[in-house]
Amino acid sequence: MKAHWNVKQWCVVIAAAGIVVWLLVEEVREYGAIEYYSGEPHLLLYPAAFGVACGIIVWMFTILSARTQHRLKVWGWGMAAGALTVAGGYLATRSVSLAPIIREFPWVEGPLVNVLLASLCPFIGAVYCSYECRRAWKSEPPH
Repeated sequence: MKAHWNVKQWCVVIAAAGIVVWLLVEEVREYGAIEYYSGEPHLLLYPAAFGVACGIIVWMFTILSARTQHRLKVWGWGMAAGALTVAGGYLATRSVSLAPIIREFPWVEGPLVNVLLASLCPFIGAVYCSYECRRAWKSEPPH
């Protein structure tokens, strides 16, 4: 098991922590999360349980063999690419089929192109996931 982290890993952890802190501050400031959770504190157990479950899953992943980790990475990137492709196709077909209706809404100020471009975002994510899947597949699996 690797005991020391390199600079890239620390940068990723610090960036992810910064994004989480920023999102939490925005949630509290903009949407009144304190009032929401103080009114019904038992609802705070759901995100806490989700965080604990994700931590356990990550810990379980680290104790697997290197070969199993490699297989799971390839499988995970491939499944993410497939899911994003399906989601992008669904959003694109729904956007095109709803285009005449959306154009009639008085609150839609921007052009319809923005709606169609937003439906392309999952395809961009699918291309990235496919690239990572191929890169993981072509890498030498550990013995």
